Amino acid sequence: MLTRLKRELLDVEPEACLQRNLTDEWLTWLAASADGMLENGNDLEADSSLVGAVIVRILDAKLPERAAMIEVPLEEFHAHVNRYWIELAFEEVHRKTDIKYNQATLETILTDREITTWKEEKDDEEDSSD
Repeated sequence: MLTRLKRELLDVEPEACLQRNLTDEWLTWLAASADGMLENGNDLEADSSLVGAVIVRILDAKLPERAAMIEVPLEEFHAHVNRYWIELAFEEVHRKTDIKYNQATLETILTDREITTWKEEKDDEEDSSD
């Protein structure tokens, strides 16, 4: 799974890690990985490393210059995991219902941004086509 993560998400443009660009499969895997990391704290397992790698990729992309090493305090890293998990949850709701939201960009992801939701209205033409 880590080899596939590297090939499909980490070795391509960083926007591939944005929740809106993930396949349904990656959305599920990364949400489960975030759940595991948030529940187990410092006891990291292989599955929880998936979300960790994606977050590091996003943080690296947000830096003005490519860094050889990124240092993030553990408490701040857990806040990033929690924010990413929230983004993944909103994306899943967005895909499965008529509830929409203002999707994160590379600039706004992992920040304490305001998320707005709304219900998508159906066109009158769709309703009257019966």
